[in-house]
Amino acid sequence: MPGVMITQYVMELPRGKTTPDFTRKPIALTVQEGKVGIFKAVVSGDPAPTVTWSRNKADTSDPELYKIKYDQRSREHTLEIPNVKVEQADTYKCFATNPYGKATCTVTLGVMSDAQTNDPEDFRKMLKKTKIVKKRKEKPKKEGEIDPKFWEVMLSAKKSDYERVCHEFGVTDYRWMLKQLNLKKKEREDEQAKVVEKLDNMKPIEINTSGRAEFEFDMKLNDPNSKIFVYKNGDMLDFGDGSDDSSKHNMKKTGDKYLFSVNNVSLNDGGLYQVDVDDVNVFSTNFTIPDVEFNGMLMDAKAVEGHDAVFECILSGPSPQITWCANDVSVKHGDKYSITVSEDKLTHKLTVKDCKLEDKGMYTAIAGIKSSRASLAVDEDPNARGKGRGGAGEGTNDLARRLADEQARLQREKDEAARRAKSGDGGDGSGSLGFEDSSGGDARGKSGLGDEGTNDDVASGQHGMGRGDLVADELGGVESDVVGPSGTAGDGTDGKVGFANGLSDINALRGKSAELMCTLNTDKVDGVWYKNGEKLTSTDGVMICKDSCTHKLIIQNCNDADAGLYEFEVNGCRTQAMVRVGDLPEFDPDALQKFSNPVMVKAGQNASFKMSFPPQASLEIKWFNKGSRLHDGGSVKVLNESNHSRLQIKDCLRSDTGEIKIQLKNPFGSIEAVSSLIVLDKPGPPQGLLETNETTSSALELKWNPPKDDGGSEVTNYIIERQQVGQNTWKKVGDVLSNHLTFRDRSVSLGKRYTYRIYAQNLEGIMFPGPPAPPKVVSAFKNCINLTWAPPGEDGGTKILGYLMEKRKKDTNLWVTLNLVNEPIQGLKYAVKDVSEGSEYEFRVSAINMSGSGEPSAPSVMVCAKNPNMKPFFKDPEDFMVVRSGNSIRIKINYEASPMPEIRWLKNGKPVSPWNQIINTDGTSTLVVPSSKYSDSGVYTIVAKNSSGQTSFDIEVRVADEPKPPGPVELEQVVHGKVFITWAPSPNQENDDRLHYLVAEHNSNTRIWRTISDHLFSTTHTTNIQSGQEYHFRVYAKNDLGLSDPSDSPTWGFNSNRVSVPSNVSAMVSLERPPSILVPLKLHTTPKGYQCYMTCAVRGSPTPHVEWYHNGICINSNHNYYTTNAFGVCSMYILRVRDEDSGEYKVVAVNSLGRAECSTVLKVKGVSKLAQYCFIAEQNGAAALNLGSQRVSGWEKQLDYKYVEKIHKMKQIEVKTDGTAKFELDMKLKDPSSKISLFKDGEMLDYGDGTDDSKKHNMQKLGETFLFSIKDLGPEDAGLYQVDVEEANMFSTPLTLPDVEFDSMLKDMTVVQGQDAMFKCALSAPVPKITWCANDISLEHGDKYDVTVSENKQVHKLSVKNCKPEDKGVYSAIVGLKSSHGTLVVDEDPNAGGKGDDAYEQARRVAEEQIRLQREKDEGERTAQAEKEEANRRRALAKRDEAERRAQAERDEAARMTAQAERDEVARKALPGEKAQDERDEAARKALVERDEAARRKAQDERDEAARRAQEDRDEAARRKAQDERDEAARRAQEERDEAARRKAQDERDEAARRAQEERDEAARRKAQDERDEADRSAQEERDEAARRKAQEERDEAARRAQEERDEAARRKAQDESDEAARRAQEERDEAARRKAQDERDEAARRAQEERDKAARRKAQDERDEAERRAQEERDEAARRKAQEERDEAARRAQEERDEAARRKAQDERDEAARRAQEERDEAARRKAQEERDEAARRAQEERDEAARRKAHDERDEAARRAQVEQEAKENLADGIIKDDKRDGSDVNVSDGDETKKKRKRRPRVGELVPDTITDPGVHFLSGLSNTSANVGESAELSCKLSSEDSAGMWYKDGKKLESKDGLQLSKMVLITNIISTCQDKDSGTYKFEAEGHPPRIDAEALGKFSEPVIVKAGENASFKVHFSGKDPIKIQWFQEDEELLEGHSVQIEKSSTHSCLRLAKCQRRDTGEIKIKIRNKFDSVEAASQLIVLDDPRPTGPVELEQNVQGTVTVTWAPSPDEIRDDPSALHGDEEGLHQADVADSG
Repeated sequence: MPGVMITQYVMELPRGKTTPDFTRKPIALTVQEGKVGIFKAVVSGDPAPTVTWSRNKADTSDPELYKIKYDQRSREHTLEIPNVKVEQADTYKCFATNPYGKATCTVTLGVMSDAQTNDPEDFRKMLKKTKIVKKRKEKPKKEGEIDPKFWEVMLSAKKSDYERVCHEFGVTDYRWMLKQLNLKKKEREDEQAKVVEKLDNMKPIEINTSGRAEFEFDMKLNDPNSKIFVYKNGDMLDFGDGSDDSSKHNMKKTGDKYLFSVNNVSLNDGGLYQVDVDDVNVFSTNFTIPDVEFNGMLMDAKAVEGHDAVFECILSGPSPQITWCANDVSVKHGDKYSITVSEDKLTHKLTVKDCKLEDKGMYTAIAGIKSSRASLAVDEDPNARGKGRGGAGEGTNDLARRLADEQARLQREKDEAARRAKSGDGGDGSGSLGFEDSSGGDARGKSGLGDEGTNDDVASGQHGMGRGDLVADELGGVESDVVGPSGTAGDGTDGKVGFANGLSDINALRGKSAELMCTLNTDKVDGVWYKNGEKLTSTDGVMICKDSCTHKLIIQNCNDADAGLYEFEVNGCRTQAMVRVGDLPEFDPDALQKFSNPVMVKAGQNASFKMSFPPQASLEIKWFNKGSRLHDGGSVKVLNESNHSRLQIKDCLRSDTGEIKIQLKNPFGSIEAVSSLIVLDKPGPPQGLLETNETTSSALELKWNPPKDDGGSEVTNYIIERQQVGQNTWKKVGDVLSNHLTFRDRSVSLGKRYTYRIYAQNLEGIMFPGPPAPPKVVSAFKNCINLTWAPPGEDGGTKILGYLMEKRKKDTNLWVTLNLVNEPIQGLKYAVKDVSEGSEYEFRVSAINMSGSGEPSAPSVMVCAKNPNMKPFFKDPEDFMVVRSGNSIRIKINYEASPMPEIRWLKNGKPVSPWNQIINTDGTSTLVVPSSKYSDSGVYTIVAKNSSGQTSFDIEVRVADEPKPPGPVELEQVVHGKVFITWAPSPNQENDDRLHYLVAEHNSNTRIWRTISDHLFSTTHTTNIQSGQEYHFRVYAKNDLGLSDPSDSPTWGFNSNRVSVPSNVSAMVSLERPPSILVPLKLHTTPKGYQCYMTCAVRGSPTPHVEWYHNGICINSNHNYYTTNAFGVCSMYILRVRDEDSGEYKVVAVNSLGRAECSTVLKVKGVSKLAQYCFIAEQNGAAALNLGSQRVSGWEKQLDYKYVEKIHKMKQIEVKTDGTAKFELDMKLKDPSSKISLFKDGEMLDYGDGTDDSKKHNMQKLGETFLFSIKDLGPEDAGLYQVDVEEANMFSTPLTLPDVEFDSMLKDMTVVQGQDAMFKCALSAPVPKITWCANDISLEHGDKYDVTVSENKQVHKLSVKNCKPEDKGVYSAIVGLKSSHGTLVVDEDPNAGGKGDDAYEQARRVAEEQIRLQREKDEGERTAQAEKEEANRRRALAKRDEAERRAQAERDEAARMTAQAERDEVARKALPGEKAQDERDEAARKALVERDEAARRKAQDERDEAARRAQEDRDEAARRKAQDERDEAARRAQEERDEAARRKAQDERDEAARRAQEERDEAARRKAQDERDEADRSAQEERDEAARRKAQEERDEAARRAQEERDEAARRKAQDESDEAARRAQEERDEAARRKAQDERDEAARRAQEERDKAARRKAQDERDEAERRAQEERDEAARRKAQEERDEAARRAQEERDEAARRKAQDERDEAARRAQEERDEAARRKAQEERDEAARRAQEERDEAARRKAHDERDEAARRAQVEQEAKENLADGIIKDDKRDGSDVNVSDGDETKKKRKRRPRVGELVPDTITDPGVHFLSGLSNTSANVGESAELSCKLSSEDSAGMWYKDGKKLESKDGLQLSKMVLITNIISTCQDKDSGTYKFEAEGHPPRIDAEALGKFSEPVIVKAGENASFKVHFSGKDPIKIQWFQEDEELLEGHSVQIEKSSTHSCLRLAKCQRRDTGEIKIKIRNKFDSVEAASQLIVLDDPRPTGPVELEQNVQGTVTVTWAPSPDEIRDDPSALHGDEEGLHQADVADSG
């Protein structure tokens, strides 16, 4: 019968037996609540089936709710549902079951509820603007009719889907349905003919493997302009044409085919889809999306060709149908595919029949929006023989399976097949049977083959192959082929000998006999037997016999040798069969004994059986329960292994009790073993109805019958329970023994009704569970109370099925159940939602087991249904949004809080404008800003506050507009090969700080537009151009809303604005320009504790000096900020943002030509979450970061950097081309012994020092550089690597190894010198960044290399700009563990004339030299300053000496002239006499003395004056120098004091300003508040009056509407009642009265309808009037609010202006006070510093004078001693006497070079004791020899200890080598070498031991070549190579000026066991110096040195100064050239003394 699903349990039904079926199915019902519902069914089947009922959402075991009956007379099975409830509406199933099958039928029950609630909606919601959705015109569903959607689906469905659609909609009467469907199809076709010419190929909607739902149909329209509409559940859908992937719904038209698709399918997309042309429906399809998951996914399958493959999946919920796809193509049930579904709709199977090689691929199961995929692999059949055209030679097992499937059909064709066999017809190759379909087709292959014959002598065809009767059993035994001499099989009717029956394959048991038999069509001939081609006779151990036409071969006692191919041949005809010998399967004896014991379990427990057996081939295992085979699935689990099998039955039922049998079967037979399963359970209910024997006013006597099933053990007692009618609780009233079947209840009350129930109890224990623990209240809300409880201590002997919850309201005695007993609560918690807000409740709970519910628990505490207090919490808010200018801003925030919070909205910290609308609903707050403008951009804050706390959240809103194009574009060529592009800014740039620019290029070569730069915030860009090409440029403005229209540039090409480049001389370009800001600072909002990185770009020449300011304070020297300036890119890095870091930041760039600055604001957000701290590696050797005691954010905690002094040059981890990963950093430790740890993802790693190649992780320390490396990288090495010093984290770097492949590899490139080269690779998955290497050296994005990534992160490009010959080599791209390589070849430019670099190249070189000049600037200034001071000192000394010489000459001349005059006067006066003469002499003497004294004093005064002047000059020079140093120190100290004072003053000013501002604000706030309160009070009174009036009107209107609705409801109810009464009366009256009454009702209904229409019109008019009135009131209210807001805004602005004026005045006063205080402090500090400088200068001058005096004294003594020595030497030489002058330790002058050589450490020779200061001693003595004294005849021992046990040595005595034969004992013990002998006189002497090793050596020739200096030009490469020898291991180190060289960008080191080579790329002048190599092993080390000289153009000297010495001469002084430091002084012009001075004659 249609609609019935029948499942057959057995392969073949016994004769006369049938499976169950429904003679009459139950019919779907729709009944009124409280009525009776009855389902009736009549079933058939032999034996008679058992009928059971079930429902989907609950069970039907409650006899009070569901009564199951059976009427024997009418054979009707009835399910009666008395007093139908709404919750019983469900889908019900009826099952009819007998031993051979089961029949299932489904029916639905609908319940109509009496209660209809029409809650009035809020009138405001009715007035809210809603989107108008066009509804499809549909016929209303009448009561009792089928859903119209059913017909819509059926009209478009295929006939194969009719049953499924009827099942979904609950339609069971198929005959009526088909009749109605045909009528509706005819009506639909007539309607469709109006608009459609043709409609076919309609496919229902289904989901494909891409996740898209599609349906399609072919349709040809009458009018191509007809409109097509698509509806979903009656709502019209907006669909696209399929070109836009973002569209949800699409309708794609291809010819006459229409394909509709739904993208991104979700559960909400289910429903009825309909396609209308104009107003005519042409197609409908129902889309059902089950909400299920895959509990069991598809598994990959593998099948042999010709066999079946099965895919199976299990769903989490029932689904009647899912979609199956093969290689993304939907498949349906048919000949190729079999699709089955289990009864519970959970298990779905797809069987691929007769697998072919083309069937392999991916198979997909799609259920709802979920899918599962698996693959099918099909292998070729190795047993295929290929006989016949089809090669259908299946094996016996496969044939047996096919025979079993076709058995029913073959039986029907048996007679016809026999007739054809007798006639000998072999045309179709069939014997007695023929096969069709998949079972053999035309019986080809082994089973027979025939084609048309033409020989008349052979009626069956000349080439026909026949077959005898085919015999097949379950094991697959098949008769073999019978072949005649010409291919015929006859029966002898034509006189030919033939076979009536041929041989059959047999399986013989070992040790038993076997018989082969065949039958001929005549008994007149004998045949011959063969085995494996050899003839058999009776002597071969077989018995050959003949009985008439039957020939037999009997094999006695079969063994393995008897197996083979046997043939019987007679007269050229033969037949053959295969004999196989084997044994029956067997059990393990011990396991068989254990298995025979019965298994006893309780109901609900699991039972398991196990049977062991020896491993056997071709073994089939089957399990049976009470004769029925058990299959794996559901509650049965069967596990088969090679040596045992297990059976497990889960959750055993009482019905499972019975015999358990296992069967082992192979081709030779089967054996069985039997056990039994006993399931103990509670007894069944007593039989029959409960009877009452006696009833009195105080007692009732009950009687019952014993139960039918005692549960496996005897009944011990009966429990009697009683329930009073009207109450919900049961009470235990009795407990009697099992021998009593009556009970007398004496506790009854007269007049009350009771219900009793009786339970039987056996030895399994207590039937009912004990009481659980009292429920505990977890949480309480206004609409929900969450409870939890503990399970009972006693479960009643069975599993607890669930719990029953009851509630009691305070002040009542009634306990109300919250769930049904047959719907128990699962788990130990429950959410009670049936509560009223503000009410108090208590709860109790009862446990339920198989017997029912137990005693309830004690009640819980009273709890009130109200929300708990909760701080406001925002749910998933968005913190950023972009809005187009002019559109409204709508910010919607969802929150949770209790009690309801107060909501405030702020903009940039201030209340939002009153023009903005704030909409607050329950749990949602929305801010609406209409008609947004640019000024509306900002940070909006929502603040929610209640009694539990306050919460706020910031949302950044950016208002933007579509950008307008930039201004005109101009092109300018500054240098050759470069074009400078400039443009005017876009008009939007002033209002949009996120606006940037994009530049695109179009040239005549590529002729396409390509982007050359993006994210430009400046209005300039420089790009490369090629000569001989035309260029066009476009500039776009870009912001968050997209691109603007482009601004085009003029054409740049052959004759366009190009700068002519001189052909002979490179143009010199002046790069000097004032500073300018290329990229300004951006606004930053950073959470507290996070990192902040600011950057900007500055241009200028000379290089400007850049300073950073925070709130006007310079922070360059502040250690909390890390600032860098790398080639104009200025960066400032805050390791951890603090609250005080917020404010204004400014960058100021200054050089000699001007000044530029830019600023930004940093806002700190209060977030306490810490981010992981990772240093950012420095690029290009940036300045070091001095950490000191600074604290920064670390990994999960704050760490104090107290272990390092400096850390810099940090390089992130990178994967190298050799498969290793490396990272490095320079770090100076405070304590060299500090422990350094390496971690990966928090786990410490064990690392080596790089000497052990077996170590995976290594750390090498080279000076202050720490190099970490990871060898043999694998995917497991990815993670976060951290370097810790002690417990402090110093550096963190992540290593990511993405699992990707290269879709396209790098390609080799060949370019011309000067052009750009591009390498490109594509990845299989997105990766944001990869590593690029050139010749194994890592590359970074910069001037030379341009690294770009596509938007999808899969295409990566590397551009090598302006290629040079040195750029050639191998370039690599590394991503994860994969790499790709390409070669770059650079050819010389054929157009290049070798005329030198162009102007651009010259400018680039000048820019590069600026960096080096900057680094050497300080050194040059220092040297120039020292030389200038020396020159001043020499000039001062020369002036002093010249003045002293002239003064001395004048004094001598004056003295001489005075003496002469005095002598003349004395001589003149000497004439008078002796006394006079004496007096004159005395006078002359005195005069002479006085003159001498005067001359001496005068000369002394002049010398003193000259010395004083010289001293003053020296003091002045020293004072100036000291003054400069003091000034510098004072300036720094002053800056620090000023900074501290400024901060302190600023803090004080800020604090005072804050307090003053708070006071003013408080006063202003109070005043404004008073004014606003007064205004608000007045306005409130007005609003209250208006609101009161409005509320009164609304109440009146609501009351009126409510009254109308009540009247309408009462009228409708009265109408329904009158209709119902009329209907009942109508049934009682005759037909004529019914018609008359019907006319009267129709007339009454018409009049009532007219009245209702009038009432509706009046109501609609009233509503329109009311809406108009309210709209007018809202407009008036809006105007009033607007005016009030304008007044408030004006008052607010006036208050702000007053506050601003007051604030400025107070600030000016504070600033003036601070300035005066600062001036006083500065004056005091200046005086103090001046006094300190004077005191320091005085002391320094005294020390210098003392030093100069001592030095002069020492020099005079030394000169005198040398003169004395020279004089004595001359005298000795003159006398001819040579004296041996013994000098007693006179000093020896050692030159500076000698001093340097003395200080240089030398390695001691082998054998010397090495001092501790030598760090690399080689092989040396740890302890040397000691003098030893020994007596004659005694032994003496000399020993020494070496540093290496691998070193040998030799002993010497008095210079002669000693050996053991000299009577000595020489031995070596590890590191100790000793000598022992018996001492004689001759043994005295000096002993020596010389150690030997294998130290490294450099041969003389190699050393001579290496020591020669290498001279190169700047920019060229230099190489050094050294050959050496020595014992491994050898360590090689290269040094440049004592600094170790490591491999890097410009340094390459090649190492081997015999030589090492150093290559330096692109040498610069600063690389000039000593190059040294150091080679060492464990024995010794050796060094060699060479020189590198880099030649370059000399740089100019410093400033030139002129000074006039005396009249006629000028001294010219200049600073030395920076190259003078490195160049040989002999190469410079000028003498040694006057190197930078020259006297120039004054030419006037």
